[in-house]
Amino acid sequence: MKHVRAILGLFLVAALLLAPAYLVSADDYTPPPGVLGPGEVDFGGETVTLVGIDFGTAKWEWGSFHDVFLERVAEAEKLFNCKITNIARITDAELLARILAGESTADIVYGQQHRSIGYFKLVSEGMLFPVSDFLPDEYYEFLGKADAAVARRLAHKGKIYGFGVYHGDINHSMTIWAYNKSMLEREGQPDPWELWQNGEWTYDAFEKIAIAVTRDTDGDGTIDQWGSTDITANHRNIIRFLPTNGVEVARVDENGNMVFNLDSPAAIEALNIYKRWRDAGIFTNQKFENGRVAFNGAHIAGHRFAKQTLQDEYGFVPPPMGPSADRFYYPTFGFEISVLPANVKNPQGLVALLSYLIRPDDSWVEAREQALMDYAVTKREHWEMYMAAVEEFAGEGDIFDSTALWDMLNAPIMDVITGKQGAVASMAQVKPQAQAWLDDLFDQ
Repeated sequence: MKHVRAILGLFLVAALLLAPAYLVSADDYTPPPGVLGPGEVDFGGETVTLVGIDFGTAKWEWGSFHDVFLERVAEAEKLFNCKITNIARITDAELLARILAGESTADIVYGQQHRSIGYFKLVSEGMLFPVSDFLPDEYYEFLGKADAAVARRLAHKGKIYGFGVYHGDINHSMTIWAYNKSMLEREGQPDPWELWQNGEWTYDAFEKIAIAVTRDTDGDGTIDQWGSTDITANHRNIIRFLPTNGVEVARVDENGNMVFNLDSPAAIEALNIYKRWRDAGIFTNQKFENGRVAFNGAHIAGHRFAKQTLQDEYGFVPPPMGPSADRFYYPTFGFEISVLPANVKNPQGLVALLSYLIRPDDSWVEAREQALMDYAVTKREHWEMYMAAVEEFAGEGDIFDSTALWDMLNAPIMDVITGKQGAVASMAQVKPQAQAWLDDLFDQ
């Protein structure tokens, strides 16, 4: 959390640039808890492959840190007695083939979306190395809170496989809601920012505003202004929104087993509410930046179009709090993770090497900071809201994105939303298949 407070101070004086605090010599480097130092690791001249890091600048996200990173690579080759190469991009099939062929014995798979590398297939089939076998809890306390949250959320059968710095304290794909402040003022509606500040920004408050603003504004008999972009357009949108009511597709029960959760009271409640909203006609496929939609949920980069083209004034709030939620939730779809193949020969050495190359403060070089500013922020209140999200975020979001579990939930969820079947019956119907999938994945 110390990183979060520092970032908040930087954002409140956004005109200032970060001093290059990440320019640290090898002599000043202190390994994270439980991680070996450079003098304790010798790869004997072996080649280490960084999978998922592009050494070129065309796709480089961290701006000026590129040069620092390459300097560290040169230092590390001497300090760790190794040669460092890279594979810029890899598919799930290519990674699996590399592991099966025995070509990954000195690989570090860095910062990959868990769904893009087939994380659950790899981990369930014993293809990844459990770094919690040697990394202590203190290591994850050392990491930025967003990185630690991802690693813990993707634990499998009590083991943690993720490590290293990627997000730092801020998971950039947290869901934030934008609202058309000018429209709400014209329509005589309360300001969601004030509702949030007063603890009154709820599903009910959203529903009342969204229904009130959904109307025909020019008298031609056709609705031309809507409450929100469509969270019910498909099952993926719905699953990603469910955490705002404090529920996800699966949960860990009192026995430590992963169990299907969409038949829970909170899930049934949420699905029925979303159907009611859809039936009320408040949703549209119109774009928020066109000025005809009151609310839009997206990650921070997704709101950049509003800053670029929306003529009206807009604001940010959390997604509204559902009736079964105990706080505001900011669901993410980004579970980037760094892992080691199960057949690596020196797992502790590889963790030590990555820890030397990329450190917590590196995720906040000025280029990343400036990118966030450029995306969507136009006023101080935007940052106050966004940094509140950073403080409160605890890794929420459904980890089974793009798996067979989501595929099997498509029809049952949409049957509820479109009125073909009730929520209780539809979830009861899919539960045996979904639970069998979870039982197989977690060997329970």
